[in-house]
Amino acid sequence: KAPRCQGSRCIRCVCAGWISAKYAFILRGRGAWLTGPWHSQPNCKPVQARGTIVKERKVDVAIIGSGSAGLYALGKVRPSGKSFVLINGGELGTTCARVGCMPSKALIESAKLYQRIKKDALKFGIEGIDKKALGFNYSKASKRANTVVTRLTKGVEFLLQKNGVEIIQGEAKILKNNTVAVNNRNLETKNIVISTGSYYPEIKNIPNEIVLSPKELFASEEIPQNIVVYGESSVAVEFAQLYNMIGKNVTLIVPANRIMPLADEHIANYMTGVLKKEKINVIFDVILDTAKVKYSKGELNISGDTIPCDLIINAQKR
Repeated sequence: KAPRCQGSRCIRCVCAGWISAKYAFILRGRGAWLTGPWHSQPNCKPVQARGTIVKERKVDVAIIGSGSAGLYALGKVRPSGKSFVLINGGELGTTCARVGCMPSKALIESAKLYQRIKKDALKFGIEGIDKKALGFNYSKASKRANTVVTRLTKGVEFLLQKNGVEIIQGEAKILKNNTVAVNNRNLETKNIVISTGSYYPEIKNIPNEIVLSPKELFASEEIPQNIVVYGESSVAVEFAQLYNMIGKNVTLIVPANRIMPLADEHIANYMTGVLKKEKINVIFDVILDTAKVKYSKGELNISGDTIPCDLIINAQKR
């Protein structure tokens, strides 16, 4: 089976043609466009000048995004016999796998083990542990979590490739009803599935340098001592419990009158009791984007009350 052309910088063609792979790499690094007879492999198309957009092919369905919705759409389209392509602008995989459930659960597992050794080691007959010397290395725990995430996301990539799914890495732009541009190429398609995900609302009243989204948080190897988690969902509750377990001072600020709005009320009330038992400070009915809330020199002032704050985790509903 002839290898597919990789577009207008087709190194495969060059390497099989008149010049060496080393020279091809040099040309590519300098931004040179490889033209004419160098495109020697079967099924390869002539290369156009820099900046030229070429209508290379037509597909029945163009799926933009490889998150949960994109993969679900892929599962529906693939058995139908229609031609399709998956366009992805970042890393393959869902928010859950890359910057959500998976890394958070991996970190929580480390935190639970830390707590169990700290509290129950002697009960299990384990002696010689100096509790004063015992500590939680967040950097190492974070690296372990990232290893788990990489293994899972590589599994998704392998399954897609194994099943013959064509993946175009690049940022898609919808030009009109049936045309999608990506990597200086136009794809004509009968159907476009937009599954690009969502984002956390910005907290405009607080300096950006102390506010992190979960995605940015999981990329961090160090976490300060005083943490404010902002949000009402189970995600916010989970973050509050995680960083409390590893010895951080945690305050959960809820912009509503209860946590976990999608859960039954008695479950939300039970979890509120759990948070208080764990000595997590919970403040209800506070919206950070108001004049009542001000940040200055490591402190968050809410209607006259001061809360130590080195970092705010933005865990609002998306």
